[in-house]
Amino acid sequence: MTLAGAPGTITHNHKAGSPVEGPPFAYLTRQFRWSNQQAMASGVTMSVQECEAMSISIKWEDIYVTGIRDIDEQHRHFVDLINRMSACTDADIRSEAGRKLVVEILNYAGMHFAMEEGLMVTHRYPDRDAHAREHRTLEATLANKAVALASGAEPRSSAVMFLWNWLVAHTNLEDKSLSKHLFKHGVK
Repeated sequence: MTLAGAPGTITHNHKAGSPVEGPPFAYLTRQFRWSNQQAMASGVTMSVQECEAMSISIKWEDIYVTGIRDIDEQHRHFVDLINRMSACTDADIRSEAGRKLVVEILNYAGMHFAMEEGLMVTHRYPDRDAHAREHRTLEATLANKAVALASGAEPRSSAVMFLWNWLVAHTNLEDKSLSKHLFKHGVK
């Protein structure tokens, strides 16, 4: 099933069924009901079992490109990390290897944010404080999700959807605004 209207798609590869496509902005709530407006109107829901059984393969698309080489390369690596998390089962994510992956995501986010914030300082980005607050909020949320994943309180699929939705929204709003400023200052 494809829900039209959002740029790009996420393909859900259910272990016990055929692939299903949906919008990349579809947020999953605790009840695993798509909260995206179109999905809600369509009545698309997933059971806990379906959500836990799915593996989401996220495809990078040109619509997510900021035009700043280093930022785009790092965003592509984030997509790779999110896909690696998606390929795990909930039991995998609670294993030593799964915990290492979660730590890798946390560390990579910190490094990426530091790089972006360095560019903001160097090129006197006027919305630097708000953008940096967004970064701190994500870091705090990721730390909380890491604990919830390790304890089994949150399914891996919920964390994957959160990461993807955040990356897409942040890239298309804050990072594209930053990139326009950086272009004016000769950064590519």
